Amino acid sequence: MLGLLALGAPLSALLAKLSGDAFFDRLRAANRVTPEFVPTIEAHQQFGDFTLWATIGLAIVALALVWFVPPRAAEPSATGGARPGRALTLSLQVLSLVAAGIAVYYVVRTGDSGAKAVWTGQ
Repeated sequence: MLGLLALGAPLSALLAKLSGDAFFDRLRAANRVTPEFVPTIEAHQQFGDFTLWATIGLAIVALALVWFVPPRAAEPSATGGARPGRALTLSLQVLSLVAAGIAVYYVVRTGDSGAKAVWTGQ
C-alpha cells in the first residue's frame, strides 16, 4: 500500500502542474492575463515545480523503506533471513520524516500562493 501511495503523490503533483500550465497557456492565449500579474502566476508555478520535486523525493524514500525495511511480521526471527541494519532503518525513517515535511511545506505554499492569486490578486 505504501508503494502505491509513494507513486500516487508525484503523479498527482505532476497532473496538477500540467493542468495549471495548460490553464495559464489558455488564459494567455485569450489575452486574459495582465503583464503585472504574470510574476504572481510564475511564483505559483515555481512552488508547483518544487512540490513536484519534493513528492518525487518523498516517493524515493518511501519506496526505499518498502524495499529495505521488512514489516514486523516478516522480521528475521520469523523468516530466518538477514535483518537490515538498525542504522539503515533509522536513517530511512528520519529521511522519510524530512521528505514528508518538505513535501507538505511546498504543497501548502503552492496552495496558498494560488489562493492568494485568485482571491486577492497577490
